[in-house]
Amino acid sequence: MPKRKKSTSFLVLLSGVALAALVALAALGNVKGISGAGLRATTQAEATAVELALIASLTPSTATATTEATATPDRPPTETPRPTREPRPTRTARPTSTITPTPVPTATHTPRPTPRADPQGTDHYWFDRPIAPPDDNNVALFYPYASTGQGQYPVHSGVEFVNTIGVPVLAAGTGTIVFAGADGDPVRVGPPGREYDEDGSYYGNAVVIQHDETYKGQRVYTLYGHLDRVAVSVGNRVATGDKIGEVGSTGVALGPHLHFEVRIARNSYYDTRNPQLWLKPFAGNGTLIGRVIDERGDPIPEAYITLQRPDSEIIGRYEYSYAEGNLVNGDDEWQENFVIGDLPAGQWIVAASVGDRLITRQIFVVEGQTTWLWLEMPRDND
Repeated sequence: MPKRKKSTSFLVLLSGVALAALVALAALGNVKGISGAGLRATTQAEATAVELALIASLTPSTATATTEATATPDRPPTETPRPTREPRPTRTARPTSTITPTPVPTATHTPRPTPRADPQGTDHYWFDRPIAPPDDNNVALFYPYASTGQGQYPVHSGVEFVNTIGVPVLAAGTGTIVFAGADGDPVRVGPPGREYDEDGSYYGNAVVIQHDETYKGQRVYTLYGHLDRVAVSVGNRVATGDKIGEVGSTGVALGPHLHFEVRIARNSYYDTRNPQLWLKPFAGNGTLIGRVIDERGDPIPEAYITLQRPDSEIIGRYEYSYAEGNLVNGDDEWQENFVIGDLPAGQWIVAASVGDRLITRQIFVVEGQTTWLWLEMPRDND
């Protein structure tokens, strides 16, 4: 059995040798055919090559089979790191010396005076209108108390009710007639210094009533001037609304109207007060009063005052503060220097101007009552 195995191995070996020889001859290009073909003689070089090939085929191969290269997946290109910015050296804080700042003067606005306390006045709307509807019972705005009519007339000691000649004039309150007739004949109820003989009567036909009520212990009088006709006599008792005369234009009058005054303490031309603080306001209206003063608190005469509603650009009323003169008297309690009567109740913006100085305030006027307002003008450099 061993010999048989050996011969088999030998046959296999011979077959391998023959196959190798044929492969070598094919490589050299000398094989003409595979079946039935003859072989030509080989040269020494070719023989040597065959021999080497046979030897190589008989020599066990020691080379390790090369494994087919596995494709290594391409790695994504690694981004070349940018050079890291070298951190700047931290600035070392320099030692600071403690500096005491020099105070810088701050521009300060000149403080306004502490708000002034309102006068504690009381209302005294005692009197009815001396003219009844349907005639005009409105106080004329062009020439109010203590006004000069913007410089056109003398300082006014009362108020006017402009109507036609013959309109009835009524007693504003209950009282006794103390004067009835022509001014200056023989008693003067107008300016004491007037030359009546040369210039004539000042109030023309007039009536004066001394009322039953007193004010702070003082007598109260009302005067009705420029009448066309007098309907009462001295000593007559009259009640509110009684007819005492008719509207006229006697005396110093530019046209038919009633001149109406309120006098306190004495029946004198120099003891008048503003009648609009004594006449009852119309329904829905009130009275605005106050003082226009400078920074020292002194009254400013004939300052221009305007009023308008907050939601309107239209001036609803205008007035001037009292003019200077010994005929001008503030109320005993209020001591006002302007009055705006019969003003519809509600919010108003009030502005006063003197030269290039202006001050504005907002005020609420109460129906049937007196509302007080300070108007202190700023300094020229405020």
